[in-house]
Amino acid sequence: MCWRIPCSGDVPQLRLFKSADYQAQIDMRSGTPTLRISIIQAQEATPQVMKTCPVWDKKPVEIDVSGTFVDGEKIRDFYSGQQAQVKHGKVTFMPAKEANGLLLLEKVADKSAVKNSAEFHWKNATVYFVLTDRFFNGNPANDHSYGRQKYGMQEIGTFHGSDLAGLTQKLDYLQQLGVNAIWISSPLEQMHGWVGCGSKGDFPHYAYHGYYHLDWTKVDANMGSKADLARFIQQAHQRGMRVLFDVVMNHTGYATLADMQEFGFGALYLKAEEKQRILGEHWTTWKPGERQNWHSFNDYINFADKQAWQNW
Repeated sequence: MCWRIPCSGDVPQLRLFKSADYQAQIDMRSGTPTLRISIIQAQEATPQVMKTCPVWDKKPVEIDVSGTFVDGEKIRDFYSGQQAQVKHGKVTFMPAKEANGLLLLEKVADKSAVKNSAEFHWKNATVYFVLTDRFFNGNPANDHSYGRQKYGMQEIGTFHGSDLAGLTQKLDYLQQLGVNAIWISSPLEQMHGWVGCGSKGDFPHYAYHGYYHLDWTKVDANMGSKADLARFIQQAHQRGMRVLFDVVMNHTGYATLADMQEFGFGALYLKAEEKQRILGEHWTTWKPGERQNWHSFNDYINFADKQAWQNW
């Protein structure tokens, strides 16, 4: 970034949009002092291994399954086909040779309790992938959770309202299609606000797809409640269907205006009166003005204030 220093007047504040170490150089060769600011490229540090993953010793493995299965239940390892009964909250399996110590455990189904049941095997499973928010709206009351809005545009990146309740209502339909495994987009809590999307910041984009996680321990309110999720899984299991989550552990949410205001992290370049004038009472309601787009809210965020971002 180059900037010609004015001969008179106040020196404007420079805004840095990336947390880094900078160097400043003043060039006097042209007769007009020119300030050049650039990032000092840090040498990439070699990550230190904090913990070594366990290596299978080719022996039977005892696992505590008390958090998932109850004593007396019979469970099966998918890879080896072995079955074992839970005793004192534990089971022991000899992993399959080709699984290299990995176990995939599931409850052995009571066929008498499953309608039209057949022997299930993942190799011939009929898997139905569903982007939950785009499927069927079973509870319109949760459509605008956390203050999420629609914008009267094409609604490309906003929540459309479908949820876990809607999935549950359509299980019979999926069963009629022959589905015996449902792979759903992550139902876990996403960032509450939006980010700009499109190469030109054409529209606001919420995490309707489940890729911008905020809390991996809670169900997103737009999807429903923990009870809704439990009921969906229980109803699916009654129909002989497995349920898979889209696991996207490398997709954490962004710093949105809504989340910054709600949780009090990060920093803005705006002063108190500017915040009220530009962002309003609820920051997430900001919309781009003249010569701005949906990316432009980033111009107000001070990413260089390291102390403020410690509250993340």
